[in-house]
Amino acid sequence: MNPERIAACLAIIVVAATLFFVTSTPRTVAGNVTIPTSSSFHLVGERDQAAGTLRLRFDQSVPAGTVLDVDVRDDVLSERPEQREARAKAGISASYSRNRDFLDPNRDFPFGDFGTFAAYDPGADDHFTAGIRLSPFRVLYGTTAADALIAPHRLGLGLSFYAPPDLFGHVFSHWGLGVGRLWGFDDRPEANIIYLSFSTATY
Repeated sequence: MNPERIAACLAIIVVAATLFFVTSTPRTVAGNVTIPTSSSFHLVGERDQAAGTLRLRFDQSVPAGTVLDVDVRDDVLSERPEQREARAKAGISASYSRNRDFLDPNRDFPFGDFGTFAAYDPGADDHFTAGIRLSPFRVLYGTTAADALIAPHRLGLGLSFYAPPDLFGHVFSHWGLGVGRLWGFDDRPEANIIYLSFSTATY
């Protein structure tokens, strides 16, 4: 088979698989009301720890076949307003407790919490440095990462700061601001830097 036929076969397979697996329109949280939420604070996060716990309390018998749909986005649980009204009339209360960890070790290091950084670097010829950042842990409830910085001919350490995703959304939880110091090889000068960081981690 020539490359054109192989490409055509792959395209057909991708389209067919897409049509086979896409079965419904995704729900959105537009117009939803949030489920009452609290936080449970811990000193150190556990491996395989749940992000939080949804508790449903039934104060009276519930008919068989009763269905409750809870939507989840950025660790925020919500439901349709009409469901909340029906749930309250049926004697079903709902609450959600998030788990918050002061120290969250990255047990999959060097993976799990890694990404890139870009900095203004007064010691570089073009005053710009970019590289890879790795973090062995986060503190202050997922908002502060201790970073190992790797750049061409340089190594460094830093701290980067991220916004909580349940307050600012999932996009900003991946982008942070950092401060650090780089040490160079081959007579490259040391430098204190302020950097923009990107993390693949979800907190």
